[in-house]
Amino acid sequence: MRELASALDMFPLSVLDRPLDLLTSSRNDRRSTSLATYHCMQTALPDNSLVRVSCEPEDENVGFDIFLSSPELCFAQMACVLSTWELIELGFEMCGGYGSPSSRIGQAQTNVASSNAIERYPRISTPERIQEYIMSCSGMTGGKRARQAAKWLVAQSSSSEETHICMLAFLPRSLGGMGTPRPLLNQRIAAPDVVARVLGTRTLTPDLYWPDARVALEYDGRIWNNARAREEYEKRKHNAYRIMGIEVVSIGRADLDHSDTIREQFKRINRRCGKRLKEPNAKQRARQESLMGWIATREYEQAHVPYVNKR
Repeated sequence: MRELASALDMFPLSVLDRPLDLLTSSRNDRRSTSLATYHCMQTALPDNSLVRVSCEPEDENVGFDIFLSSPELCFAQMACVLSTWELIELGFEMCGGYGSPSSRIGQAQTNVASSNAIERYPRISTPERIQEYIMSCSGMTGGKRARQAAKWLVAQSSSSEETHICMLAFLPRSLGGMGTPRPLLNQRIAAPDVVARVLGTRTLTPDLYWPDARVALEYDGRIWNNARAREEYEKRKHNAYRIMGIEVVSIGRADLDHSDTIREQFKRINRRCGKRLKEPNAKQRARQESLMGWIATREYEQAHVPYVNKR
């Protein structure tokens, strides 16, 4: 126990919340203290499951090596405690580059997504790495849910709002989504001179983009108090994309309360992509409305939680 206490005083373990969750292969070693909660895992771990903690030279005399779960193992472990939507949300964040809320203020005002968040906070995994790892987790508890969630991950989300709108777009109807083809997130599109003069930038970065169909989706998570300001904002945006031959669909946070409106917008996207789906049945509609309600609740919760940067 003294060795454990000494190890937990080392960086980076020292900045983590207590109690930590620790793995053991022996049922006899399971015990809980104020420092740590132990979990027994007797299944053999696949390759790339653990990452050795980088220690300062003076900390090498702890007496044992310290390993953390890799992002991919963490995803598999969280499948045991998170719902499918929460697990997919986690995977998007692992494969994205979330920054602080302040880093997105300019993006919201100019509709030109900055890549700074992704550059400053590099993604810690990719959908491909998570999918490959999960396929090797035969017999692991939660493996089936993890495999189901992993195939719906998309890389390069720069915010929880982008994650949520991509989930709503791309997830199949059985999971509450609208069943669009897989989009690209934060895809940079070079803008011609005339667009640069309108928006003051030579690069457009739509939230979601289907390049083959040349259709983009922009999600505005703000609550507008001035209808005229929003109308002007939308007009500038649509003109810029129109000049470039790209159809743009705009969805705002308030639209999540109007499920039929949302479905019509995604019907436009699917039609443009050449994907024609039958009208959703009652069960699918109920699932979609549940997902939209979950998204609205998550965004409200996240908007009211103070941002803490522990990096």
